[in-house]
Amino acid sequence: MLATIPDCRIRALESNSAVFLGKISFAAYLLQTPLIFVIRDHKATPDLALLMEHSAPFFALALAVLLAASALVFLAVEEPARAALTKRFEAAKREKPDASAAS
Repeated sequence: MLATIPDCRIRALESNSAVFLGKISFAAYLLQTPLIFVIRDHKATPDLALLMEHSAPFFALALAVLLAASALVFLAVEEPARAALTKRFEAAKREKPDASAAS
């Protein structure tokens, strides 16, 4: 299947921006529903109601907010947690005696 995809498309998927979007995708998945509720609850604000009438600019703004919030969550929560857990598991692995050496 991959053999039929042109190189330019594969290179596009390997770009730094595409990889970063993949990394923040879980945070985006978690944040999309709360963002929708926040926007829906503030619909009474005249400026937001006016913006929502023009769906393309509203969608662009909502997407920009979602991506920014997702990047923040990824960099401030996910990455430090992953690094701490990796360090902890590697330390526990080093402390655990090798079962094959005991035989």
